[in-house]
Amino acid sequence: MLYAYRSRHEQVVLDLVEHSFADPSAGLNTGEVDVAFVMPPFAHEGLRFETLWSAPRVAVLPTGHPLAGRAEVSVRELFDEPWIVADTDDQVCRDWWLAMGHRTAPPKLGQRTRSIDKFIQLVAAREVVGLAADWVAPIFTRPGIVFVPVADVEPATTAVAWRPDRPSPLVDGFVALASEIRDAIGLATRLHRNAARRPPGPRQ
Repeated sequence: MLYAYRSRHEQVVLDLVEHSFADPSAGLNTGEVDVAFVMPPFAHEGLRFETLWSAPRVAVLPTGHPLAGRAEVSVRELFDEPWIVADTDDQVCRDWWLAMGHRTAPPKLGQRTRSIDKFIQLVAAREVVGLAADWVAPIFTRPGIVFVPVADVEPATTAVAWRPDRPSPLVDGFVALASEIRDAIGLATRLHRNAARRPPGPRQ
């Protein structure tokens, strides 16, 4: 996506800014950036969002955990465990990743983290459990970690976000390109699935 944008706007300098879990708005709330890839929900005032994709969430468990061998779990089966806590002041974000909307009692809180890497290490050490988007699994698969689909939680959404109070044709172009690439990937995926469903033709 960044390469495609540079190809269309060769005169524009893209300054990439990295943010941790501490700021789920990735600099938009403070005005540090003009546009960002984010994972809502989080607290904000008037940001605009264009959803790029949604992914099921999975439980991140240590190998040997009683639920590690299951094909699927309910989020409520994890509530007796200490949970990883996103190290952020954003209560909306923190509560969503703690599955607070599904709880009837306060959570057991484990250690705090500002990165996926620390989260994975703490799970491997049997300190915590928690939730992640399922795209985390192929990136962070390693000995000592198991990813199990969770049946009854909302999917994790990735979106491109921007501040409408700072209109910019460059930002508009970035959002339009992100939407264009999303739609192209979606079409290619659907065509691939349809082709895979077709029965093989007769042999000559």
